Amino acid sequence: MIFYWDSTGTIDATVSAGTTSSTTYTDGASSVTNEAYANDQSVGAVVTSFDDDDAIRFDFGSSVDATMVAVYFTSAETDNLDIYSGDSATAMGTKITSHIATFAVGWNIINLGGTESGRYWFIVADGAIANLAEIMIGDSFEFPVGYDLGNTQGAIYGVDVTESYGGVESANKRHGAKKTWNWTFSYLSESAKDDLIAMREDIDMNRLKFIFYDDSDYNWVRLVSGLDFSEVAFEAYNTSVSLLGQLE
Repeated sequence: MIFYWDSTGTIDATVSAGTTSSTTYTDGASSVTNEAYANDQSVGAVVTSFDDDDAIRFDFGSSVDATMVAVYFTSAETDNLDIYSGDSATAMGTKITSHIATFAVGWNIINLGGTESGRYWFIVADGAIANLAEIMIGDSFEFPVGYDLGNTQGAIYGVDVTESYGGVESANKRHGAKKTWNWTFSYLSESAKDDLIAMREDIDMNRLKFIFYDDSDYNWVRLVSGLDFSEVAFEAYNTSVSLLGQLE
């Protein structure tokens, strides 16, 4: 299983919209509309008017490192996205990668093929992009070992049940089910511990949502508790992880 998270502070980056010609970016506030939805930690609203050669630029204030870009679509998208980064606000430099496969509904991961750096990151439309709800620039961690037996998976249902004075019950459903996961890991290496602590610090424990890939689906989750470590042998640690799924 793999965690993907916002290690760069995408949520706090300054977002601008513009157009591109070759590898040059030019500000144009009317080029893309609702670009602020791209980094609001919500998949409930989408970026609009994101047309061919338009770009969304993220300014992090200083150089950041990333190994992947995660994007969320509310409907499948067949046009492409190009990724650039660098230290110039306008000269995008050499393209890092292009995502040329169909974007599925939900989360899609664009692997950068290694660590890339830059103060400015440019997400450029190659075709007319519709139904893009969120962009997250960051890092990933794949667990090197499986979790222990005895893990639990469940759900929290947003149902409130009230009982009248006469004993009659009524129920109100506030929202759909939210999945839950609880695991224990008895043996993690020191490097795995350090990576997970870095993630915990990046997301401020439970401030930022992140993506959990369960080898089948990409799940939008929040860390509820865990990622405290006990040393059980030399450079070997155990920990627990509890996640709460988010409604999409």
